[in-house]
Amino acid sequence: MTWRGPTYRIFRSHFGIESVYCRPGIEGAHEKGGVEGQIGYFRRNHFTPVPEADSLAELNELVDQWDLHDGRRRIGSRPRTIDEYFEVERPLLMPLPEEPFETGRLFTPRVDRYSQISVRTNRYSVPVRLIGKRVRVVLHASHLVVYDRSVEVARRERLIANGGCRLDLDRYLEALIRKPGAFPGATALEQARSAGKFTPFHDAWWAAAVKAHGDTAGTRALIEVLLLARHLPHEHLVAGLAMALRAGALTADAVALEARKIAHAEDEPAGAPGAATGTFLHEWRLAHLPPDTRPLPSVTHYDQLLRRRRASGSTARRPPGGGPSWPNPVVPTGRLTQSTVCEAAASMPDARSFRARSSISGRVPEYCPVKTCSSTARMPSRHMPSSARSTRMMAAFLVGGATRNLARPCSESSRPRSSSGRSPSHTTRANPQAGHVDSTSHRSASPTSA
Repeated sequence: MTWRGPTYRIFRSHFGIESVYCRPGIEGAHEKGGVEGQIGYFRRNHFTPVPEADSLAELNELVDQWDLHDGRRRIGSRPRTIDEYFEVERPLLMPLPEEPFETGRLFTPRVDRYSQISVRTNRYSVPVRLIGKRVRVVLHASHLVVYDRSVEVARRERLIANGGCRLDLDRYLEALIRKPGAFPGATALEQARSAGKFTPFHDAWWAAAVKAHGDTAGTRALIEVLLLARHLPHEHLVAGLAMALRAGALTADAVALEARKIAHAEDEPAGAPGAATGTFLHEWRLAHLPPDTRPLPSVTHYDQLLRRRRASGSTARRPPGGGPSWPNPVVPTGRLTQSTVCEAAASMPDARSFRARSSISGRVPEYCPVKTCSSTARMPSRHMPSSARSTRMMAAFLVGGATRNLARPCSESSRPRSSSGRSPSHTTRANPQAGHVDSTSHRSASPTSA
């Protein structure tokens, strides 16, 4: 950053700094000797010898600690420390802006078909869903940040050499789960092994899964396990892999269950009572479901489909298909006669005929005992309808062991039967004038009592 460059002008406008030129070299050294002298003091006391740090971020943390320590010292013979003088000057200074100043350089590369971007001759991996899109990259001294519009999608450590490539295996899992055959030879897998993210436990579990399920299914199961790292800590996932391999559980669900059990064991206090017990994955999911606040189901709305409700306290019977109730049968009392049996039988309609007529006509047929008896009084059993035959059978049941003829009208049951099965009223007489035989059926005028 130079004082004439565009970045310095943006820096001045962001903090509201007014630049004042000084004389360069030795001639102008006395104009800002305090600032230059303190920079030399800090370099000689903290950067000699050169400190060792694993990253630039760690070195910056050390510099912040040294700066806080120097705020408690006194310069020369002054009565106050550096922090005390700063507290006096703080009200006179302008407040800092709310937003931090962005010191990184901005690039807008396009994601290629390999889900990579090129920044300063180096290549970095991004999520596969961004293939073909243009992203925004902010390059810092030690890392770079990739944005899709205003959302951060990746953060990578910056490569110092030229022509390097840094690939993250997690960014390719969505594509590799569809094509598991490309997983063993992937460059991202080799870099994950070198970085220590793909441990020997991963290799052992992968080999056992391939042996049990085959190359394709076993590799796909390993990719599902790697996807769990987005929700579980890495150390818990590795421990879950070891426990699942020891138990012979070669599925991603088993690894997830073991990893969650280890995480729960760490969250619980060390002296918690109770021994550890195994829990199935579906039971764990059911136990963690949100509460169901819906009301219980009710079938009261279906009562509107009923044509007529049954009266409370009524003893009437309903037919099998629903609808109006049947009339209660008339149970004969005292001495059984033909008329009492017919009335009792006629009061019990045939269930089959009742359903058939009700479904066709849409209304309940009315049964008349007198009409039933009179219409079937002089009809043989084989010619009468099914309802009338059922009436006779019901009558015989009510009598309790009575003969079938007892349920017939008195006009037929009291007549004697011939050997041929016909009534004596059916006679054959000859017509001497016509020379042929005439058959006439004589009906009795009045029935006799049983």
